[in-house]
Amino acid sequence: MLKRQADAQTSLLTALALNENHDDARATLAKCLLTTKNYSGAQAHLRKVLERNPNHVEAIMTLASHYTETDQTEKAEYLLLAAIARRPLNCELRVTLANTYNQIGKYERAAEILATASAIHPEDLTLKCALSLAMAATNRYDSALKILKQASRAPKRLA
Repeated sequence: MLKRQADAQTSLLTALALNENHDDARATLAKCLLTTKNYSGAQAHLRKVLERNPNHVEAIMTLASHYTETDQTEKAEYLLLAAIARRPLNCELRVTLANTYNQIGKYERAAEILATASAIHPEDLTLKCALSLAMAATNRYDSALKILKQASRAPKRLA
């Protein structure tokens, strides 16, 4: 596993040497650095991406997840709320924010965020299931059951 990570990091560094403005490679390199616990290196790469492109979803979610994992939830919340304000229809950001709220015990807030995401993409069954779990976590069992019944009537799609 470590050899593959080292190879991936080398490939990404090569891509960045050819084009230092390659934001996707830089964000992916930051993810690799996080897995090897090189937090300062990962944060430096993510900040560089976000300086150039404040709407880079992968970089935002990676940095927010890192903040949450390192008990910097206020930073994660601020980052995600600012990103959602700039990209209000992006459900990935909303789900990441809801996960942050769940991890710190703000289940009501997580349910609100998931409800807005589900309203944006009502066909997304994964969102409906996550929303039903959030409703159950906030003792709204009737609402959770109603959402699951709606989801069970949705047309089945195979990925």
